[in-house]
Amino acid sequence: MDIIEARTLAQRAFQNGYIVVFDRKEGSMVASDDQCVRTDQAFSFCREVLFDHYADIPDDDPQGRSLRQIESEEELIQGFQEVSSEFMFFALGARFDNASLEEVLADCKERLFFPPWYIIYRGQLIFGTA
Repeated sequence: MDIIEARTLAQRAFQNGYIVVFDRKEGSMVASDDQCVRTDQAFSFCREVLFDHYADIPDDDPQGRSLRQIESEEELIQGFQEVSSEFMFFALGARFDNASLEEVLADCKERLFFPPWYIIYRGQLIFGTA
């Protein structure tokens, strides 16, 4: 698959279906096919959603503040770059567009023992373990 096809697939999945994000080490073991395609191009679509999630995570702050509340913009960006370097993205095929989260998780479990870190459905983060 060339880069244009991969970007088109990632964009379609982001807008109309599912993007699944695994840890890079675990994601390298995912059994991919035409309904679960690895595509690094998905990061460009998912970046903002994942950054906002990262920035809003409560830190180990005694007052329960999020990273966004205690770190500078530069620190947030640097921290997110470090974390996101471990992401591996998969665009799910059109047959999953109207699937439930449970169906997607079941398919992920068939492909890999480890659960995904994140699942994005139609541009919204709906599942996160990281």
